[in-house]
Amino acid sequence: MITYREMRQSDIPALLDMIWKMWAGPKVKAKPGVAIHYAEMVLYYELLNSTVSFVADDNGRAAGVCVLDIKDGHPMHTEYLMKMIDAVAAMSKDPDGLENLKHSTNANRVFKDSEEVLEGKNYGAEVALFILDDQHRGQGIGSGMFNHIANYLNDHGVEKFYLHSDESSYHHFYGDHRGMDLLDSRPSDGSLGAIDNVTLYIYADDVKDQMHL
Repeated sequence: MITYREMRQSDIPALLDMIWKMWAGPKVKAKPGVAIHYAEMVLYYELLNSTVSFVADDNGRAAGVCVLDIKDGHPMHTEYLMKMIDAVAAMSKDPDGLENLKHSTNANRVFKDSEEVLEGKNYGAEVALFILDDQHRGQGIGSGMFNHIANYLNDHGVEKFYLHSDESSYHHFYGDHRGMDLLDSRPSDGSLGAIDNVTLYIYADDVKDQMHL
């Protein structure tokens, strides 16, 4: 049975495994040691400024995660900052790790530039990380997670939210299955390394619209 709850520290190994399999592993195929540090960097970077994180729980094991950042000036989680720094330091010891750090920095720059489309439009929260284990796709779990977070955002006075995605992710879910608006798309300019010149996206929607899907 799938339930939705706040993330616990004990969920982190399962979440790192998801990120490793779906994102980090394919980008650093020949070096799993570098890939796990890449996964750590991604997770801790997103948790750093998070307001709350939810998981889809399948009988005690995390099957998916959603990290929310409500733009209310909350303090950063310094414990995740130190873990992210450790992951970056470990990656920098390997040439492939350094290359992936460069790619990640470039991708973040492109994403940040694209956020000009959000200015002055009252987007009060970001879905900073949304990932579902491959084995749990196609079962309505991702939509259940979206309904859960939409209710949370509504309870906290947030009217609109947005998220970033790219062609290396299942980005069609947001538009085709959740009816979110595509605000921006632009090429990565090779910023994702071996996944050359993929398209980066910003999707957004009203919270109340997501509550009724």
